[in-house]
Amino acid sequence: MKQAAGRGDYQIASSEAQRHGLVETPVAKLLGTVWQRTDQNLILWLQWRYYDQSRPFSIQKDMNVLSLELRDGNKILRQADERYED
Repeated sequence: MKQAAGRGDYQIASSEAQRHGLVETPVAKLLGTVWQRTDQNLILWLQWRYYDQSRPFSIQKDMNVLSLELRDGNKILRQADERYED
């Protein structure tokens, strides 16, 4: 995630997620993508999302957020985020 955010390219995180066995998972109403891998009740979950930071009369770059979570069912055990603008 740090390398992807540093280079401003979520595809780096996508490639690594797939290399480690995470599978792209459709999520409704999300601007971005989710990859996940499940082992018994543990879920490793990577999300890339973005949103427009612009306000009226102020054009801003989009904010990209990469989030990695380890979950036990619905409970988040560990979480890390990286952000970058494009």
